[in-house]
Amino acid sequence: MNNDYNFTPLRRSILRTLAYYDIFSYPLTADEIYINLGDNHTSPEEIKRELESLSSDNIVYHKGEFYQLSEDEKYVVRRQIGNKLAEKRLKTARRVSSFISRFPFIRGILLSGSISKGFMEEDSDIDYFVITHPNRVWFSRFMLMIFKKIFLLNSKKIFCINYFID
Repeated sequence: MNNDYNFTPLRRSILRTLAYYDIFSYPLTADEIYINLGDNHTSPEEIKRELESLSSDNIVYHKGEFYQLSEDEKYVVRRQIGNKLAEKRLKTARRVSSFISRFPFIRGILLSGSISKGFMEEDSDIDYFVITHPNRVWFSRFMLMIFKKIFLLNSKKIFCINYFID
């Protein structure tokens, strides 16, 4: 980074946060930057002031409520579409979660993967994290796989089990 800029610890922390999410082409709002910031000795208002300064210096790019390191607006559009799709598919995920939580030996079912972060792409599936009673992982997995194959027609979009633990 160029030494002409005043890279205070807060500024560096903001840039590190944006750089991490930039790997996933995922712009952030000022509030999300504040929540994900490694530095907890600041306020949301201070983050917003720094972001305005970084934007005016053309170090950070601002489109609507989103900030990113890239000037490419397609990532903002991608995020908005992905957030809407996740919101839509969350209804299906809740229904399926509620149903499979009633299976024998299931102690808990949680969402994982992209939907757990509120973002999905068109080809994304709904990933689940399943917690079973002790020593019942394999039986529970077997029952859920049969359910998936018979009743969900082996759909990977609606039902993909990523993790099982007991």
